[in-house]
Amino acid sequence: MTTERAWNNALKLACLTGLAIMFLSGCVNLEPTRSTTPAPPATTVRTLNLFSYTVSVAAGTYYDLPAPIVISNHQKNAHLSGSFQSSGGSISVYILSDTSFKAWRTTGAMTNILYYASATSGSISADAPAVPDSYHFIFDNAGSTTTRTVTATLNVSWTSVLPS
Repeated sequence: MTTERAWNNALKLACLTGLAIMFLSGCVNLEPTRSTTPAPPATTVRTLNLFSYTVSVAAGTYYDLPAPIVISNHQKNAHLSGSFQSSGGSISVYILSDTSFKAWRTTGAMTNILYYASATSGSISADAPAVPDSYHFIFDNAGSTTTRTVTATLNVSWTSVLPS
């Protein structure tokens, strides 16, 4: 055997020995790679109490929550729920988008009503549209000649997507 051939064989043997050592030590994986699909993001349903107290609504007036209800684009499947009870007679209860509320105050016309009831008591249930918006929760006593005392609770629940 020539010297050149001896060196080539020695080099091949060294390379194979090195690969064998790396394979046995776990540095080289000869198994085919498997693609893994990441787990979907975790979701959770959250609920927030927006309003839970008693208000007096004078005859011929209305009551609007001090701040509008804001549904953001991070609140998926938003749902408003609660209840109301009026003493002294029935009261009109509305949930309106900010645009509808402003139109009602300037023209008297109500459009895009998310929730409406006129009663002495009732359950509130309304799904908010998927588009982010601000909403007004209103007790309207405009058609009455006496003050109404209203006890109400309003909650918002939504699906929150959490990073995985």
